[in-house]
Amino acid sequence: MHSEHPSPTDDSSHRSQDPLTTRWVRLRELHRAGVGAEDSWRWFVERYRPFVHDVLAQRLPSSRTIHAAEEEFWGYLFLSEAVRRADGARSFRPYLAGIVRNFARDWLRREQNGTSTTVDPEEVAEAITPDSLEAKSWVANVLALSLDALRAENERAADAITAFYGLGQSHDPVPVRAIAARLQCSVQAVYMVLHRGRLRLRELVEAELREGCSDREAVADELRLVVGVEARRHPGLILEDGQGKP
Repeated sequence: MHSEHPSPTDDSSHRSQDPLTTRWVRLRELHRAGVGAEDSWRWFVERYRPFVHDVLAQRLPSSRTIHAAEEEFWGYLFLSEAVRRADGARSFRPYLAGIVRNFARDWLRREQNGTSTTVDPEEVAEAITPDSLEAKSWVANVLALSLDALRAENERAADAITAFYGLGQSHDPVPVRAIAARLQCSVQAVYMVLHRGRLRLRELVEAELREGCSDREAVADELRLVVGVEARRHPGLILEDGQGKP
């Protein structure tokens, strides 16, 4: 992976001349024989399992059906080599969502009449808006991965952000004074931790999105989606471009 990436807000007029190193590169490695392939596949499944589960849940009728379909989906995705054959010029989110949606439709056809059609991994992506359940699920997945990355770097900042915005299991925001008591620091210090933590969280969100996009314009589109969703759910959590910077 590149150690540095341009900001998605940079000039995107040279899209074809300046491709980004993407998640596609890593995903195709999962289909190569050799040491570590199983661990790489497990990494991929665990990374995207929440999103796949949510997309299936929107389209299948019962929790039992969802569980069975989910387990079959991952086997299908691996054996079909759909990722290896994919068009790497596409963004990863709509590609993965399209595969899951098609798989769910095929699953329902088989449940209803016992017939099956080939799952088309190249489905044209459905329009996605910040209000859609699919968008909310994807953004939640991106945010969880980015918070995990922040926690690995700075557990104090991740804990403060999680508490202040009511993330995680409880979903109940914690007042700054209570966070200060937890962290054994001043209220002013908590505000500083939150400010710096949000700046770093945005960088980590951008880094996560870059791995699933083929160019800067696609990164900017994905970032707008994340900001749009989180502006409704947790205002101020994901800073808009330029916010908080001198």
